[in-house]
Amino acid sequence: MTSVRILLLVVIGILSGCNAEHQVPVAKINYGYITYKSEIGDVKEIIPSRGILDVKEQVVVGSEVSGNITKVYVKIDQKVKKGDLLATIDPEPFEAAVNQSLADLQISQAVIELLSAELNKIELQYERRNSVADKLDEPLEVMDNLQFDVVAGKARIKSAKARLTKDRAQLQARKFDLKKTKISSPISGFVFKKNIKEGSNINARLSSPELFVIASDIHEMQIIANVSELDINRLFVGMAVRVRIDAVRRGYYFGKLTKIEKLPTKRGNFVTYRTIISLLEANNNLLPGMTASLEFIGVEQTSIPRIPIDALYYTPDNYVPDIRSLGLTEDEIPFREDDKHNRKVFLNGYEFGLYNFKKQRRIFILKDGMPLSVGIRVIAESENYVGYIQEDLDLGTPVITDRKIGE
Repeated sequence: MTSVRILLLVVIGILSGCNAEHQVPVAKINYGYITYKSEIGDVKEIIPSRGILDVKEQVVVGSEVSGNITKVYVKIDQKVKKGDLLATIDPEPFEAAVNQSLADLQISQAVIELLSAELNKIELQYERRNSVADKLDEPLEVMDNLQFDVVAGKARIKSAKARLTKDRAQLQARKFDLKKTKISSPISGFVFKKNIKEGSNINARLSSPELFVIASDIHEMQIIANVSELDINRLFVGMAVRVRIDAVRRGYYFGKLTKIEKLPTKRGNFVTYRTIISLLEANNNLLPGMTASLEFIGVEQTSIPRIPIDALYYTPDNYVPDIRSLGLTEDEIPFREDDKHNRKVFLNGYEFGLYNFKKQRRIFILKDGMPLSVGIRVIAESENYVGYIQEDLDLGTPVITDRKIGE
């Protein structure tokens, strides 16, 4: 609890310090657009994202044996403890198999005893005849046959012992299968999914059936968020995260980033990485699947080039990228010039994708009274400002954040 309190205090301290940023500079109206000049200043970095609430742990419970479900002991959302019985498969066929193996084991043991007795008899006969062989006038093949019978008897016993070992292993396997007819919860939590009912037939030979999904305690929640490749290098494990749950009417929750997975997810030209955020607190209002708005709280960047964050999210209403600047020809555009709407959407999306491929964000500046798109590499982002690499945009350049009302 002490570590949680400390982290909460750190988060609150960081957030309260956000007001220490310079005030947004006075806007100017240029050719009907609201513009701000890029400047040097401080940025208290906050990286926004979206995520989905999830339980901390989920375990799929299946069955390794086939049969009919005779009893289901739990319902959806029911709390369970590790080892609690969830369902049973009809044990009768498995009990019969165990009894059959017990009988086979007894037979194998009896066979070994019989063969051992026969071998003992043959060995006595061989020893007696061998001791008086010089006094008896018997063919040599009689002794050879007795010697062969001794060797053969030993081989039969060896084979019977191997069969006994096999029967013991089969008995253990069938006892193990009998135990599997009782399906228990592998963790403590609650029943998240239940896909069977009494009388259901389970065929585990074809595939491993998903009978139940057991989720960990709902008060131990986490958030799964896919973060853009443009932002992933600005995150670090342990950083504080401010969370707002869309479906819950209350202030912020707080959490910390616990994992950044390295496996990329690709959708067209966009690449994201899966991150996991552990909530420091949860309550019964939070349910798996709810959408969360996230703010990863990074370090403060001081004395860096910055522009208002609104510039990242503004696109002039009638802006259509020039196809030559995109390196396209008319033959490569799937929409004719008279299909203005779809042509505009396609070209804007294509330009946005090009900037994303270069790990840049698109903004607009004024050139000869007209909006011109440029790309900047973001190095910090707060609620009010975006810090960028200076070589991407000269200081003092007017960037467009909106259009004047009435224009």
